[in-house]
Amino acid sequence: MYSGNDDEVPHYQFAKDYLKELLSPLGTVEPSRKLAEEIREIDVYYPLSLPPTIPGQALGLLWRFAATSALFEPFRNAVKTTEVLSYMSKLFDVYAQMERQAKSDRTP
Repeated sequence: MYSGNDDEVPHYQFAKDYLKELLSPLGTVEPSRKLAEEIREIDVYYPLSLPPTIPGQALGLLWRFAATSALFEPFRNAVKTTEVLSYMSKLFDVYAQMERQAKSDRTP
């Protein structure tokens, strides 16, 4: 299993070195660039705990969203591409966090 250390899996180091050599004539290449952790906030996080008890007709489309866990990011104006990408990044971070939690729950 890969633990994030490139020395353990030679292919990862080879691929990074190979891409660095191919791309360096075109510009700056930063293999293993660290990303700064920043505190980001999800506007509304809705983890499903129980099935909704309100009849579906009362909430309309929102009831369908409430049938599963969800993240909500309301926008006042037209959404820009960068805002969609930022939202997707939050979604992927939450998904990765859930995967890590599930993995640690399975580990005795």
